[in-house]
Amino acid sequence: LGALAPQSFTPTNSREVPELVNITRADVLEALRDLDLIPLPIEQSSEKVPSGKVISSEPEAGTVVGPREKVKIYVSTGPESAEVPEFSRMTLDEYTEAVEALGLSVGVVTRVDSPTEAENLVLDVSPAAGTRLDSGGTVEVTVSSGKVEVPDVMGQPLEVARNFIENLGLDSSYVGTTSCPQQPGFPVTAQSIVGQQPQRSKIEISYCTG
Repeated sequence: LGALAPQSFTPTNSREVPELVNITRADVLEALRDLDLIPLPIEQSSEKVPSGKVISSEPEAGTVVGPREKVKIYVSTGPESAEVPEFSRMTLDEYTEAVEALGLSVGVVTRVDSPTEAENLVLDVSPAAGTRLDSGGTVEVTVSSGKVEVPDVMGQPLEVARNFIENLGLDSSYVGTTSCPQQPGFPVTAQSIVGQQPQRSKIEISYCTG
């Protein structure tokens, strides 16, 4: 009888290293542990792979290994240096994601009142967009608070008060009252809100018509 050709087989307790490139570090660690493998993260700069994602693995994807085998995963820290990204029309979350993908981080976040820009929209960054920073550098961000500061216009002539209020983008109404002596300029006798308020709040201004 002729000799039987040897058969190749995979032990039942073996597993393949999965595809890990461009997957986030946290997901890769979980995937390898679920396969009863031991991940060994190693940080490495990369011009192409976003910070926090895997560049490569050893053994590479498709390699058959046994349980409890160690798998090196090279995790990107982003490029060695990167330019501060543009922020036009980006929210704080969107800009943070863009910054972190470059191996940079968002530092101090300052909120300023704005009558027009939506809450958490990025208004400015420091250092300026285009500035090159070393990996790990921080970018300070200014965003809209989604609120406006309503001034106290009590006693002001109506036109002066109107000029202040109309520039704030509020839902404003003006009501004349005759329960007061007539005075030059129709001074304001009451206002419904004052101080920091949500954008587009309703405000009613009462003024003296005499």
